[in-house]
Amino acid sequence: MRILILNYEFPPLAGGAGRATCNIAKELIKKGHQVDIITSKYKQHTPRTETKARIFAVKTHRKSIHNVGLIAMVEYLFKGWFIYRKLIKQQNYDAIHTFFSIPTGIIPYIGKKLYGKEYIISLRGSDVPGYDPSMFPLLQKILVGLNRQIWKEATAVITNSKGLKKIAEKTEKMDFGVIYNAANTDIFKPIAKKQRKDKTLRLITVCRVLKRKGLQHVLQAIKEINREDITLDVYGTGDYEENLKELSKQYNLQEKVFFHGFKPSKEIAKKLNNADVFIHPSLTESFGMVFAEAMACGLPIIASSVGGIPEIVENGKNGILVKPADVEGIKKAILKLKKNPSLREQIEKNNLKKAKEQLSWKKVTQAYLKEYQKIK
Repeated sequence: MRILILNYEFPPLAGGAGRATCNIAKELIKKGHQVDIITSKYKQHTPRTETKARIFAVKTHRKSIHNVGLIAMVEYLFKGWFIYRKLIKQQNYDAIHTFFSIPTGIIPYIGKKLYGKEYIISLRGSDVPGYDPSMFPLLQKILVGLNRQIWKEATAVITNSKGLKKIAEKTEKMDFGVIYNAANTDIFKPIAKKQRKDKTLRLITVCRVLKRKGLQHVLQAIKEINREDITLDVYGTGDYEENLKELSKQYNLQEKVFFHGFKPSKEIAKKLNNADVFIHPSLTESFGMVFAEAMACGLPIIASSVGGIPEIVENGKNGILVKPADVEGIKKAILKLKKNPSLREQIEKNNLKKAKEQLSWKKVTQAYLKEYQKIK
């Protein structure tokens, strides 16, 4: 098959949706399919090329590597449209697959109206009205009608969790599909750990550092626990990073909480293997790929019971779920895993088994191929 994928974000830019695009493209090419990708680039951060896909990247003026901003979205739409139009005239694509209905889905939506080209959409969270009401609230309301039209014109609309599907159904009642995220188990896998003499519980989180990720509540929990043998390593950057650093100073946590910024996947995999617990109590989350990656490394997880998280993290089996913004619940979860090494060992076994059996990009790609075959 000849497949065209559109996503305004692609590694090293941004988060899970870009990595999903990259991993699906890799698997498609392994199966002998031709893949073209229309994405964007920012300053020196050019798209990675190990997928062996043909990548067409338009230059945009993002706010940062992890924050796109409205200007860059408009730039992607304008410049990406001309690349899309050129490619569909040159190539007879069997499938057009777009990640995000807004902004990316506008391009194939117009393409269908003008050229009759069918497409499918992967919804990721931030493009679904009501997922994060704090993100461009007025713009969300304005674009609800456009979102509906983009979804209705698609051959298939896929969410990455049942939780996100429920949110999307509040905007439009239709037959949404569900295809979960996965982990690149060639990179995210257990490695031999060095025996440590100290009994420190090393917490780790990997994310775009935004307020909705809930790390402020983790810092408050660590402050209230007030133990020297519990630390937190934060990997990632974002708009809320400076706020958290300032909060860390206020709580006098400079010797317990460490901010490391953005790191590539291979380095993150090593850091996960050096940690004891993955903690990520988001206030809203569709299906964070980081949970799958942490599981693939065997880490117990502390997360909030929102969105699609309970669909991957079974409370007591894969980790501990808490209510969103529940500092007391976070404290109890940290201390429970701290005091029970045998519980951590059992969860590690459960998570490695689940990652191997359920969280592979090969299975995800096979599911998308079935969706591609529905395109006329």
